[in-house]
Parts: sequence; structure tokens; C-alpha cells
Amino acid sequence: MATPTHDAAMLVSKAGRLSIQKLPTQSPGPNEILIDVKSIALNPVDYYMRDSGFLLQDYPAIPGSDIAGTIAAVGADVPQSSRGTLLRSGTRVAAYAVSIYTQGKPSYGAFQTKVLVPADNVTPLPDTISFNQGASLPMAVVTAWSGITTLDLSYDTKINTTTTTTKKGLLVWGAASSIGLATVQIASKTLGLTVYAVASPRHAEYLQSLGAAAVFDYHGAPASVVTQIITAARAANVSLDLAFHATGDLQSAQEVIAAFTSDGADKGIVATAVPMDASSPMTEGVDTRFILPPPVEQGLRDRHFAFVFARWLCPALDSGAFIPAPETHSVPAGLRGLDVALDRLREGVSALKLVVEL
Repeated sequence: MATPTHDAAMLVSKAGRLSIQKLPTQSPGPNEILIDVKSIALNPVDYYMRDSGFLLQDYPAIPGSDIAGTIAAVGADVPQSSRGTLLRSGTRVAAYAVSIYTQGKPSYGAFQTKVLVPADNVTPLPDTISFNQGASLPMAVVTAWSGITTLDLSYDTKINTTTTTTKKGLLVWGAASSIGLATVQIASKTLGLTVYAVASPRHAEYLQSLGAAAVFDYHGAPASVVTQIITAARAANVSLDLAFHATGDLQSAQEVIAAFTSDGADKGIVATAVPMDASSPMTEGVDTRFILPPPVEQGLRDRHFAFVFARWLCPALDSGAFIPAPETHSVPAGLRGLDVALDRLREGVSALKLVVEL
């Protein structure tokens, strides 16, 4: 019997374009699931991998993390109780492919029609959520929760706003990005934090519908924006000693947090999704931390993914407590459209997720 094959978009050399090739379709290992991919959502790390070889060990390689589709096959040791009963052939799912952790090993990259993923990285999709919406979820929610833990907040944090006159706040800078939108929802709806968001004013109503208490325009003089946020938060008795910096002006985010540290709070923390180097700004009284991805150590990473996708995301989607955001835009031509989509993403998009449908 001939070995089954499927189409894949592969990198055959550094800084090259993707090449569509046939790959043998692998059976899932004991704790893996084989996904028949319907949609692939794109993230900046994908064009970093394509253009500079970021996180790739060798070629050929396949990048990509965010997929949605149906289960084609399930490994022998995937649990058959609790959520495991839902992970069977034909189930509609979203999944986080592990190309980052396998350094582009072909079987595990998202840019193909069939992908192997660890069972802990998969969540069933309600029928009300499309494959495109589902594909927009994995990287955003994993990074958002990684940021939450980077801020020393636990998975089970729940702020009780009725027992104190001062509200515990979180500043989300770059809130209209996909990880910003996820963080706004998680922080406000799951954790109970009062979220102050920084974004373009055209996204203000959208952000407030997702849980932001107030939205501030990042345009204009940085000092003016900082002053507006501090003044508004103090007037509303909101303590902003924590910030999630998704993109944009890191120093201004630090200055807001520093103001509340000077008000008597413990040292404030800014968690930034933007890689830091020697030129990154630092502000007195503020501990600025890079949001590390889920731990490299396998056991810790498995527990993080299991929390995000099984314990939290699955019931949050079922109940409507988390809404896929931002809106998706489909780029035509299937796998052959990936290079065009990555080029467009590199140029910059706002409150929009680029998706390739298969």
C-alpha cells in the first residue's frame, strides 16, 4: 500500500520563499493528534522564521503555529475521559502547532494540510465558531496567559472588586493587537482586573465591548498620553502597577506604572511581548520583563498548554466568556497564498488577523 501524502509549504533555505511539496503523512504518536487543517492564521514570528531563520535549526523546515480543522487521527494514549472524549476523529478543533519548539521540524509546522500536534495543545471548537476564528486563537491566548504569569498573577487569580475602594488595574498597551485583545478579555472577564487599554480611537468601542474600562489614544505627545492615563486612573481609584505591553511605546507604559509605584505600591511590573536588548528603555521603580513563551522544559510547557486549552479556553468558548478577536481576513490561494500573507503582515495590520483557508 502506498504511503499517504499531503501538501506542505516548506522553507528549503534561509530567507527563501515557501515551496509547495508533497510530504508523507505521519501517524500520531501516543500523545499526539493529527489535524486535517482547514485554516492557518499568521503571526509575526512566522515571517521572522521565513526571513531570518529565527528558531530554525535546519532546512527543509515548516513554520507556523495557529491552525484549525478537524481531527484525522488520535494517538493511543490520548485520555478517553473528561475532555479526551471530545478529541476523536472528525471533531472540529483549534490547535497550537509546535514548530517553535521543534525548530521547524516538518511534521509539526502549521503550513501544511495535515499537522501533528500534542494533545494538550488542542481545544474543541463550538459550532458557532468558524475555522478562521478558531485559527486566530492559539498564539494569542497562549501569549496572553504567558504575560499574565509573567506579571506574577496565577491562573486562578480573581479580583473581588466589592471588598476594596481601590480597584486593581492592568494597563494593556497595544490593545488592538491579537494578543492585546486576548489580554483585555482574560484580564477583565476571567481575572476581574480593571483594564485600561491604549490603542487607536477607532478601536475604542470594540475594546470596551470586550471588557476594557477605558481606552486611550496613543497618538500625540507621549507625555500627554501618560498624564491622561494617570489622571483618569487616580480619579477612578484604579491602581495601575501592572502593564502588558503588546506593542508600541514601552517607555510610556513604564512611566504610567512608575507613577503608581510612587503612590506607595510595591515595585510595578511591565511584561513586554517585544524582545528586549541593551537599548530597551528602563524606568526606576519598574521591573520590565520579557514575556517568555511557555517553558522549554517539557513538563512545565505541557501543564501550561493543558491549562490554556483544556481547563480555560474550552469552557470559555462554550460559555461565550471569550470571543475570538480580532476579525479575520482570508488571503486567497491556499498554501500558495502564504508568502503574500506574510509579506502583508510584515508591513503591518491593526485589529485584523490574516488567515489562509485550505
